[in-house]
Amino acid sequence: MTKLGMKRTEPGKNIKRTGGVKSPKIKQLDALWARIIKLRAGNICEMCGQTSKSRGMQAAHYMGRVFHSTRWELDNGACLCTSCHIVDIDNDSKLKEDFFRKRIGSDRQDELRTIAYKRFKPDKEKVLVQLKEKLRGLENATN
Repeated sequence: MTKLGMKRTEPGKNIKRTGGVKSPKIKQLDALWARIIKLRAGNICEMCGQTSKSRGMQAAHYMGRVFHSTRWELDNGACLCTSCHIVDIDNDSKLKEDFFRKRIGSDRQDELRTIAYKRFKPDKEKVLVQLKEKLRGLENATN
């Protein structure tokens, strides 16, 4: 072991990941989740009603991405324009709480919070299958 607690391995291949480095599986899950969130909302900001043609759309989390146990829960996300996401939701915790309470209800909000703070690691393969199924269903419904 090195002083940093990382196992020695081939040069350039670290076992332990540092902040900001995403595995390919996490990138794939994040992209799928975001696509579903935006498609579900019709690429319309769920806060101000702007369409994707006028502003870039983003998938915003209620419980942040650091909480892997809720990171890919669909109730944990909303389609927001850049302004509503970065300027409003990310800078006003009361606005964020109220917005998500109206979207998913206070019981589900409490449930997401409880799940998030348990901090278990979800089965990424199972999550991938579930997200792909949901995406297929949404795409079939819009065609």
